[in-house]
Amino acid sequence: MKALWIKIVLLAVALPGVWGNVAAQVTISADFDTGSIGSVRRIDSVRMLHAAKNSLEVMSFGIRSRIDPLNPVDTALLPSSRWFHFRLEGVKGKLMFLHIPNTEMVRPFYSYDGEEYLRFDAGECSLPQTVYKYFLHDTVYVAYFLPYSHARHKAKADEWACSPFVRRQRIGRSGEGRPIEMLILTDATVPDSLKRRVWIHSRVHTSEAPAAWYLEAMIDELLSDAPLSREILRRTVFYVVPETNPDGVRGGYSRSTAQGVNLEINWDRPDSLTQPEVRVLKRTIDSLSTERPFDVALNLHSQSAPFVTYWIHTAKSTSAKMYRRKMLLSALTVAHTPYYRPIDQRFSEAAPRYAEGWFWQRFGEKTLAVTFETPYTYYNNDPAGEWVSFRGRGLF
Repeated sequence: MKALWIKIVLLAVALPGVWGNVAAQVTISADFDTGSIGSVRRIDSVRMLHAAKNSLEVMSFGIRSRIDPLNPVDTALLPSSRWFHFRLEGVKGKLMFLHIPNTEMVRPFYSYDGEEYLRFDAGECSLPQTVYKYFLHDTVYVAYFLPYSHARHKAKADEWACSPFVRRQRIGRSGEGRPIEMLILTDATVPDSLKRRVWIHSRVHTSEAPAAWYLEAMIDELLSDAPLSREILRRTVFYVVPETNPDGVRGGYSRSTAQGVNLEINWDRPDSLTQPEVRVLKRTIDSLSTERPFDVALNLHSQSAPFVTYWIHTAKSTSAKMYRRKMLLSALTVAHTPYYRPIDQRFSEAAPRYAEGWFWQRFGEKTLAVTFETPYTYYNNDPAGEWVSFRGRGLF
């Protein structure tokens, strides 16, 4: 795939007799892992005199995040433009205004090295869909959320594979030929026949990076020396696909593959329209379920709504027994965390185009399949409370 590169050369406005002819150059690019940007235009560029022979350059841009390709399978589905992640160069000592109108950003992230990211302060996001900041370094990365790159996924998979509690398998390839991998986490000294079986897949919608950070923290905790983690691995086998859509992650798409297909609603399509990534998951699940279906299947996502939730399927679309089991899972979660409340529960119909509906049709009440959503912004609908940010291992 061709690298996306947008270069803007801006000539600062020179006021005669004060600064002479001063030229300022800023470049904007997205030619890196998870990088994504649509169109860019300069709105204005001025210099402000704030001391004798000392001035401040103020520059403003209108930036539109890139829209996913048109979906060739579900043609009525509008493409998403949530994700952006771009690099600014030539910005040291400048006050930059970035207006990004076609995304629901609240307080995005920035980084001077592409590794350590911080949220913009609330005061730097006081204008609608705009961030503004005086940058201290020449290069800065700006992202909708703390990026979880394809490279980080591979590095963490390499790290986890060194654990005696992990087996690593390549289960297929993406539309562009990238490996799709599964991690099996368990204590191999205990027979699998005695254990519960849990399926987890993540990063279907690739802009939903919070879910990837939560999953990383969960795996790190399961592989730690904590007594509870060791006991869980003695009692459970986890089959985890951390990166379902590697092309979308690497290419910086919002909710689709590089071809524009939303994998989340691709589970009931005929073979000719089923994407390689979904075929891989279906084939693997079927192969692992020949003798005994999974007890639980978790589909990890993130949402723009400012709370954590499960999507609980109604009894009408499943069964009274399945509905009770999902409400029990929700209640057990509520009892153990301040970040999820009964008011945050969400309900929907189980439809076969989704993974949960496919599990229901195939395995009925044997597998509790549910989507778990995490927020990008803050918890419990409370902007004055905790925001989703990186702290130690994982997000809090």
